[in-house]
Amino acid sequence: MEFCHGYVSTNPPYQQIDGKVIIENVDLDSACILFLSELGKYGEFNGKKISLKEFVKEYDDFYFEILDELYGYNQVEYIGYIRSPKIDELTQMSLSLYFSGDIVYETDE
Repeated sequence: MEFCHGYVSTNPPYQQIDGKVIIENVDLDSACILFLSELGKYGEFNGKKISLKEFVKEYDDFYFEILDELYGYNQVEYIGYIRSPKIDELTQMSLSLYFSGDIVYETDE
């Protein structure tokens, strides 16, 4: 994954860093995207689940603002909001991956 504005360091002074995150050996058969509710909407909603392969084919122009991340047992989940010309409203999205390699935070430094 490459970030158009880098990512924020978890160490003080929490500076923005240009770089990318490399997740090695992702199992593409279990990788999926969940489209959840529109921004700020609570209660019932109609969601959509698609494979990562399908997502990459269909959404070639998008921004995913990650607000939360979860790690454990060779799994990672990124939760945030997607912005795309193919989606009318800012929509909550979850990216779930299973992997057997390492997570590498590569910087441009």
